Amino acid sequence: MNSSTGNEALTVTRQTFTARQLRRLRRIVLSAARRAGLSAQRSGQLVLAVNEAATNAIKHAGGRGLVEVLQDNGNRLIAVVSDHGPGLPARVALHRPGLEATGGRGLWLMNEVCDRVEVSSDAGGTRVRLEMSLSA
Repeated sequence: MNSSTGNEALTVTRQTFTARQLRRLRRIVLSAARRAGLSAQRSGQLVLAVNEAATNAIKHAGGRGLVEVLQDNGNRLIAVVSDHGPGLPARVALHRPGLEATGGRGLWLMNEVCDRVEVSSDAGGTRVRLEMSLSA
């Protein structure tokens, strides 16, 4: 598999999930992050971001999804959370919602803790790509 920069990417783990499997999913992502060399703090941040994306898939996209964790030669760990839900609106905000907002903090939080966040969505589902530099 090639990443967008042309570097080879190796799949570290691939896991489907449902709401009942979130705890297990968090442990799997944490283990993959630590094996790849992320610090304890950065590993926890990746777990938090993956949990937010997975929770969104469960809540808004039929209750299930897929997480792939990849490590590329460009010194990055990449987690991709995908689902087969109805997709997101064309414009998804990654800024912090106001205090009165009852939701919308998940994508903002992912953007705060990860080095890069890409969200793509269409009628076939949503894909959230979360990147963490291994050298940071």
